[in-house]
Amino acid sequence: MKTDKATEIEAKLAQLLSPQRFKHALGVAELAVELAFKYNINQAKAYLAGLLHDYARDFTDEQLLFWGQQAGLIRFNVEKQIPMLLHGPVGAWMAARDFVINDQEVLDAITYHTTGRPSMKPLEQLIYIVDVIEPSRQFPCVEELRQEFTNEICLNRSTELFLVRSLIYNIKKGLVIHPLTVEAINWLREGNINIK
Repeated sequence: MKTDKATEIEAKLAQLLSPQRFKHALGVAELAVELAFKYNINQAKAYLAGLLHDYARDFTDEQLLFWGQQAGLIRFNVEKQIPMLLHGPVGAWMAARDFVINDQEVLDAITYHTTGRPSMKPLEQLIYIVDVIEPSRQFPCVEELRQEFTNEICLNRSTELFLVRSLIYNIKKGLVIHPLTVEAINWLREGNINIK
């Protein structure tokens, strides 16, 4: 579901993002809308969050650190070590600034689409998952992930599965784990979930 504002933002993003990044953003937005109905999530918000989730993803590490510091967005040491982890928070901050996005649900979905967090709302969970499985993504086991999400009825269970897979991947690669990812998994496992 595209609003006039989303159409306007889409046209601007086509000029600002790399062609590959723009294709991915559109894929996330369109798949998010398609799946939003299943989980009773506002489709217009799903489209907007999907469209803007990677607004700052093409930034260099230096740019992400600069804007992260300027806007006071750096909360964890891991974000200084791996500045790419800031592309969600920086992208949300810039979306608010550049496109006057003031819907907190949309901004949170952009902010946490890479790390997750405890108390994730359904829109955040949807964008977190759809970012991984949108149609242009091609990597080993992506079809398995798509099938798992398609077959799973509970959004919270899917989110937990995807967070755990991300955690395992990062451990195998020897990467630092963002604390919010661990906290999100623990939150879901402790039963503090709003089952949809």
